[in-house]
Amino acid sequence: MKVAVVGGGPAGSEVAAGLAKGGAETFLFDSSFDREKPCGGGAPWRCESEFPHLISEDIPCTTIRRVLFEAPSRAVAVVELPHPLRIFSRRTLDSRLAARAARAGATLVEEKVVSVGVLPGAGATPGEDRPRRRLRLRTASGREETFDHIVGADGARSVVRRMLASPFPAGDLTQTVGCYLPGRTDDTARISFAEGLNGYLWSFPRTDHLAVGACAPLQSIAASDLGTILRSFLERLGLGLDLPPLPFCSALVPTLSPEGLAANRIAGEGWSLVGDAGGLVDPLTREGLHSAMKSASLAAEALLQEHPGAYAGRLQALFGEEMRWASSRRDRFFDPETTERLVRILDGSHAVRAVMADLVAGRQRYLTLKRRLLRKAVPAAFQIAWRHVLGAV
Repeated sequence: MKVAVVGGGPAGSEVAAGLAKGGAETFLFDSSFDREKPCGGGAPWRCESEFPHLISEDIPCTTIRRVLFEAPSRAVAVVELPHPLRIFSRRTLDSRLAARAARAGATLVEEKVVSVGVLPGAGATPGEDRPRRRLRLRTASGREETFDHIVGADGARSVVRRMLASPFPAGDLTQTVGCYLPGRTDDTARISFAEGLNGYLWSFPRTDHLAVGACAPLQSIAASDLGTILRSFLERLGLGLDLPPLPFCSALVPTLSPEGLAANRIAGEGWSLVGDAGGLVDPLTREGLHSAMKSASLAAEALLQEHPGAYAGRLQALFGEEMRWASSRRDRFFDPETTERLVRILDGSHAVRAVMADLVAGRQRYLTLKRRLLRKAVPAAFQIAWRHVLGAV
C-alpha cells in the first residue's frame, strides 16, 4: 500500500510513523518541517500518557504545574496541577516528530501540495473484485504521483479536505492572533477572559520564549480588533515590550458547531482526515494535540488492517459524545458573567480547583463533570453558580 500524508504537524508525523513502521510505503509532504507557531504545543497529561515518545524522544519542553485564570474584572484564581502540562515549541515538536517518522521509514518530501483528486480509469489489480480507487497528488513544483490512500493532516485550510470533502464554513472556525517573545519565559500558564471576546487570551511559557495570543470565532470580531485586545493583554503582563513593531501572526482553528459536527466527514474511499483537518479540536478549549495524535494513530491502525472504513466509527466512539457536549456550549461559555463566576468559584473552592486541574490534564470527561461537581459541593448557591457556568447541563 502506498500512502501520502499531507501535512507535517504532530498528526501528520504520527500517522506517517505508524504507517511506515507497519510496512506501508509512506510519503510525508509539507512545505517546511521547521517553522514556529505561537498557538498550540500544549500537551496535557493524557497526551503524554498515551504517547510516551513525546517524553522519551527527549523533545525539549517546559513543565507547567500551575495555571492562572483571569476574569474580565481582573480577579484571578491559580490552579495547581498535580499532573504537569508540557508545553513545546512548535518548531521543535514538529521537526522532532517528522524526524521520528523518517526513522520509521517514511519519506519526507519538502514540497507544498496544491491539489489532490481521483485518478480516472484505475483498473483492478490481480485478485481484486473491483477496481481499486487511486488518487493523484500534485505539488507546487509540478510533481505528480498516484497513491492508494491520501491522509489529510494539513490543518483547518486543508487542501485534502477542500478537494475530497468540503471546506469548513466560516461559522465553524476560530481565528487566533499571536506572537512569540524570545528570551522571556516563566513557570505559569495564563488564561485570561475579556469583555467582548467570545474566546480567551493566553500566555504559554516555552523553553526560550513566551507564546502569547488571543482567539475568538472568525465571524465575531475583526482580526485587527483581536490584535488590539492582545496588545492590551501584553501591556498588562508588564513585559516592557516595544509593542508597535511586534510581529503578529494568525491561524485558523476548527471549532465545530452542532450542525458542523453532524455534517462533518472525516473519511471516504481512498482518503482520511486527521487532527485539525478533520475538525478534531475541542470547541471550548481549542485544545487539539491529543485528539490530533489519537486520530492519527487510529487512522494508521485502520489502514494497516486494510479496513480504512473503520476509522470514522472508531473515532466517533472515542470522541463523539464529548465533542457534542462541548459544541453545544461553544457559543455561550465565554459570556462575561459566566467566566467571571468561573474564576471566582475557582478562587474560592479547593474542590473545584481539583476538578479544573483534572480538566486541564484530560482526566475529567465533560459527560461526568456535572455529577462530580455536585458530589464535591452541594450547597444550593454553588449549584446556581455552576448552572450559569455550564449552561444548565
